[in-house]
Amino acid sequence: MVLHVQYVRRCKKCGELVYAPLPEDVRRNIFGPGVLSLVGILTGMLNTSKRKALAMINEVFHVPMSLGGLSNCEARIAEAIEKPYHDTLEEVRRQAVAHADETGWPRGNRERDWLWAFTVCATCRLQNRSIIEYLRHACHNHLNGRLAPDLIVNL
Repeated sequence: MVLHVQYVRRCKKCGELVYAPLPEDVRRNIFGPGVLSLVGILTGMLNTSKRKALAMINEVFHVPMSLGGLSNCEARIAEAIEKPYHDTLEEVRRQAVAHADETGWPRGNRERDWLWAFTVCATCRLQNRSIIEYLRHACHNHLNGRLAPDLIVNL
């Protein structure tokens, strides 16, 4: 772990705070991995609405956060898992047989989404359409082997 200290001074002429620059490769992140994990569990795994998750974070954990801050945390989580997700999807596509399972997944007041699980390797995907629709549109030309879903369908 590397600690970067950002020095701050007050301008004698105008009274404004002046911050020393951080290295270019250091991103300004207000929330650390613990808060990001909490946001991911509340809004992703438990399907808690953003406003209810925000109330819990603010009131129970005493972490001051805005609705925009919560959305930024979700965006950081999505960015962090994008590459591992695509790597896993490519592994599923390379298999001779991919066993799949899907289940309905409630998402607040929206229409039901679908949670997919592939047993080739551990991967899940939450999508707002069924696996059959997804395979017809996105994977049909990319799946090198057979798909063994938990239902019989005519692709």
